[in-house]
Amino acid sequence: MLLCLAVASGGCLEAEDDVVQFEEDFEDGVASWTVVGEVAVVSTNHPGEHAVWLAPGASMTHALSITRALEGNDSPYGGGFTDGNWIEYTGDCGGRPSLALEPASDPPDASVGVRLVLEGPPQQGFARTRLMFPALPAFIPQPDDDDDPWSPSDPPDVRFTSLVLAARAPCHVDNLRVMVSGGTLGY
Repeated sequence: MLLCLAVASGGCLEAEDDVVQFEEDFEDGVASWTVVGEVAVVSTNHPGEHAVWLAPGASMTHALSITRALEGNDSPYGGGFTDGNWIEYTGDCGGRPSLALEPASDPPDASVGVRLVLEGPPQQGFARTRLMFPALPAFIPQPDDDDDPWSPSDPPDVRFTSLVLAARAPCHVDNLRVMVSGGTLGY
């Protein structure tokens, strides 16, 4: 079954698009997270529905296990095509959030940590926010790099190994998800 949407290309998204790779609704608390600073699970708009509240300077880290394959030079999008991942969440955090990819190992390899930093001040009511992953950082070898240890026909897999949620101002977050397009926009 196809789901047709008004997209810039005028096409349809296939049923396998928009694959949830990680999701957290905080209904079971934050026991699976590593917490630094003041964090609390609180009730939200509906009875039995919860969100996490982060104080300024607080952060939470959760392990991820997401592997993405880089496209080789024979890809129709060119070598190293890396679009397709994004984060979405509901919250009352004002300001402009930032999303960064960081080395997850020392020395850096193809393991990447994802860092979402929420700004402030808090707004009235909750709103849905979506942020595309930035381009893969320079420490990830690209298939078209001359000094690459991998051949263009065998690019490395990229492993997203952790998600850090950090707050610069007090705010609530709910329905946090890491997504990927499963169709032609996936990599």
